[in-house]
Amino acid sequence: MNDAAAEPGSRARSRRPDMPGARSVRTLLPILVILPAVLAVIYLRGPDAFLHPNFWAEDGNIFFADWQSLGLASLLHPYNGYLHLAPRLVAALAGAFPLEQTPLVYLIASQAIALWCAVTIYLAMPERGLLPPLFLAPFLAIGATEVLSSPTNLQWILALGLIAVLLAPAPRTTVGRANHLAFAVLAGLSGPFSLFAVVAAVLARVGLRLPTDRGQYLLVAVVAAATAAQALTLSGTYGSEAGSVTAAKLYAAFFAVLRKSMGGSVQAIVVSAVVLIGVAVGRDRAWRAGLALFALILTLSISLRFGSEPEVFPHGVSQRYFYVQSAVWLAVLMSMLWDPGLRVVRLLAAVGLVLYGISLFDGKLVRHPRNPIDDWQAVVDRAVEAPMQYRYPPGWSVIVKPR
Repeated sequence: MNDAAAEPGSRARSRRPDMPGARSVRTLLPILVILPAVLAVIYLRGPDAFLHPNFWAEDGNIFFADWQSLGLASLLHPYNGYLHLAPRLVAALAGAFPLEQTPLVYLIASQAIALWCAVTIYLAMPERGLLPPLFLAPFLAIGATEVLSSPTNLQWILALGLIAVLLAPAPRTTVGRANHLAFAVLAGLSGPFSLFAVVAAVLARVGLRLPTDRGQYLLVAVVAAATAAQALTLSGTYGSEAGSVTAAKLYAAFFAVLRKSMGGSVQAIVVSAVVLIGVAVGRDRAWRAGLALFALILTLSISLRFGSEPEVFPHGVSQRYFYVQSAVWLAVLMSMLWDPGLRVVRLLAAVGLVLYGISLFDGKLVRHPRNPIDDWQAVVDRAVEAPMQYRYPPGWSVIVKPR
């Protein structure tokens, strides 16, 4: 994957003393392109979040409310069976600002973490460059309209960065290693995805012979520790639901999620065939196979969790359940399109991307506006005297207490 590591002698002799600085500049310049590009895509897909900053779902009645009542103790307080470090850190940050600025802080912090994820994916790519634009996959994916611009749903975005980090070659710089480690800790303690990512990464490195060194073993160990921490709170999350899923229901749920993650039945047939080819041939086939393995493991887990509730998938608020997989398929297709291997692989990837794009532009590109219900400033003003109820999308509410 990394030619520089394969030819240390010849390249080392050609380096000049200023090479580290030049390398830093070459890394920084693409990042300066990535940040506004990703932010523009996020705005395109959900402009309402920027026009009317607001809570969404658990943003208010869980993370905001828990910070009000528990303070720092809320950071590692489980909800829905697992930890949510990222949104709880956002709530803690907002607590340092005036109450009336809370929705704005939530918006800015959410975008900052999403942008960090994009940059981390870029740094973890098999080949460092703006093409293929894998860093855009989490933001162009089908289903992204539900998860963007909300602390509640950061776990789904972070999951993509986590698997990218675990499949990546170990960074050669201290800053790069520190970034991977910090990102892995945050993502590993935000949602249940560390379990699936660790399993996929270990299988990929053992079975697919991805390059591994001590640094990557350490990173996997750190995420495994995060998984163990999550396991302490996971009891009951998959218990009764998984036990009531028959083989027929599991099969139906698995392929329902798979179809939705690829844009529909026709797209699923074509994209599946293209992905199978992409994990079998090409320079980065092992890396693509690791991504695909993660998506399939996650799909199986979701099918076990919701196989007894198939009605959950047709509704718009269930897009998050196939969003991560959708971003993975998009990343695999992008990787194939720029793979320097066989030309037919690139041609097939182009066909897959066209079908994916058709589905994306068929009513899935921009989300329906999440219109405010109550006026936040007015509620904050009245909350100076006594606790006030604040209602927000999608029809939830939270009690705002005076500080």
